[in-house]
Amino acid sequence: MQEVKNQEIIHYYETCDEHYSLLWHLNTHMAMHYGYWDKNTRNLKDALFNLNELLANEAGIDASTKVLDAGCGVGGSSLYLARTRKCQVEGITLSSKHVALANTQSQKEGLAELAHFSVNDFTSTNFEPETFDVVWAIESVCHANEKKEFLAEAFRVLKKGGKLIMVDFYRTMPEPNEKEFYWLNSWAKTWAVPHFEYKDHFLQKAKEVGFSSVQAKDITPNIKPSARLLYFYFFPGMAWNYLLKLVGKHNNSHIENIWSAYYQYHALQKGFWSYELISAAKA
Repeated sequence: MQEVKNQEIIHYYETCDEHYSLLWHLNTHMAMHYGYWDKNTRNLKDALFNLNELLANEAGIDASTKVLDAGCGVGGSSLYLARTRKCQVEGITLSSKHVALANTQSQKEGLAELAHFSVNDFTSTNFEPETFDVVWAIESVCHANEKKEFLAEAFRVLKKGGKLIMVDFYRTMPEPNEKEFYWLNSWAKTWAVPHFEYKDHFLQKAKEVGFSSVQAKDITPNIKPSARLLYFYFFPGMAWNYLLKLVGKHNNSHIENIWSAYYQYHALQKGFWSYELISAAKA
């Protein structure tokens, strides 16, 4: 397992904003995740909306709910919750740049009284115990060096009766082999991820810190169209990077992000990872 420093995570997200803006509707949907495809999903924009809707329904979020969006990125999910559920949301991220963008958008939409953003590490926040009804995390916990630290902090800041709701990537091979190691670790390095956790290990850690009703739902089929779309972007991305290299504008972070599209899809095709919806309660 490689250790990833917070500054590496910040660097990854801040330098890849350009790719997300060009290819993933970052400027309109403010989402940096795979989304959720069902039989009625027409396009990526719908899928990005669907994932927020799915988690909000699973967690039972309404106007009385106070939510911690742990690893909020540029704030898309938090703003969605404030806009559609009229609830209070505190979005936290390591990036001061993203905090500024999210707070600006919150002000612009007239949501500042509901959605607020701050720089915070979700493994060690400055919130009081039992502050939130829901801890929400979309594709962010994978960045934690020790996932149990996130789980312990989520348990601490949740009120009794509160709920953890999250989606993330998990290793699937019970006995790792060289191919799995190559594909998953190559992908992890491009995304500033120290390692992908085994689902069963993660669920056990959730129970160890005190969570009950710990459940996982495999929704891998619902993100495959996004994984495939990322893969298709790899080829024009490589051509574009070659042109940038010719004019002296080559960026190592950009090329790594382009390669991530290749690694994630091949690892998925080989069955090396799954995409899981995890829920747990604080009794």
